[in-house]
Amino acid sequence: MSAETTAETVAETVDLKTPAAAAEEIRAKAETWLKDSGEKARDAALKATEDLKAAGDVAIEGELAHNAKFLEMMKSLVDARAAAAVEVLKAGDLSEAVGIEQAFAREAMETVSARTIELIRMREVFQ
Repeated sequence: MSAETTAETVAETVDLKTPAAAAEEIRAKAETWLKDSGEKARDAALKATEDLKAAGDVAIEGELAHNAKFLEMMKSLVDARAAAAVEVLKAGDLSEAVGIEQAFAREAMETVSARTIELIRMREVFQ
């Protein structure tokens, strides 16, 4: 009840003619209030559970996407390493082989730098 509740409003909502009638009406109103409160609490708990599950699902999906991106990066680096090794084997001389290795190292560092930034951004979104 609020501070504005007066004896008149209480008298209007509860039959104060007899103590037994007043007690019965107060008991019935209390039961109704408890039932309504219990339903609201249950609904809030269900909503919180659903929200938590949804947040967990988003986190799992984010983790899977992050790991897939990381594995994709590793695959591209292994593929690039294999291609560079084949080119080194085909090289006519040592300076050409060194140039191939330098190009591979430069491209690998650029790829790792760019993809690491992507991975960091993905982590930031899902944290």
